[in-house]
Amino acid sequence: MTVPAARGGSRGVAPRTRIDYGDLELVQDLFRAYAGALDPADPRLTLTGADLRGLPPLLVQTGGAERLRDEDIALVERARAAGVGATLELLEDMPHAVALMQAYAPQGRAALESAAAFIQRGLRERDSVLGSSRSPAAMSRESDPKGVSPAGAGRRG
Repeated sequence: MTVPAARGGSRGVAPRTRIDYGDLELVQDLFRAYAGALDPADPRLTLTGADLRGLPPLLVQTGGAERLRDEDIALVERARAAGVGATLELLEDMPHAVALMQAYAPQGRAALESAAAFIQRGLRERDSVLGSSRSPAAMSRESDPKGVSPAGAGRRG
């Protein structure tokens, strides 16, 4: 995230207060507190200027009413330009972090399901590249048929 106040404005943090939650000044204050003494443009704080080459595939879900929508779209464009497989899901009329609202918003549930499917596809692709069709969970069950963690959590006896 780019700190708007630290540089006199940003296209990333837009005034979409009609729907998105969070006061813009509060968001700026929280970012400055998180950044501490670091430059707000430091790539450890924001991907705006970071080198994206070599990243794994990205799924970016952004709400159409989200303050960071434009910055999220720009991130996907930059990732694609850097050769990174990047998927953008623009969730119309949704605020920031809609997946966290999955308990009461169907769009949140759909976003969460889409993210889960994205991760599952990535794991299948990774396994096919590595020559293994077994998931880590399946391999774990093979090593311990009772499915008990090494610490014995969940063991009934």
